[in-house]
Amino acid sequence: MKADYTFVVLRCPFRRLASVFLDKFVAKEPDAWQYRDVLSRKVDLDNLSFHDFVLSLKNTAILNSNIH
Repeated sequence: MKADYTFVVLRCPFRRLASVFLDKFVAKEPDAWQYRDVLSRKVDLDNLSFHDFVLSLKNTAILNSNIH
């Protein structure tokens, strides 16, 4: 089928970051433990702030892993 127009609906990237942090990291879901393993277990999930989480996303190991 061909349409005269197409569109894509994207979530706000800032809400997406907040959502993954709250859903996965605050609740300590398996994705949070995988994140910790990727960082050689140098992160204490109880003390991980949202700010530190966002800054860590620049880390190549995090970018190449399959976290949420």
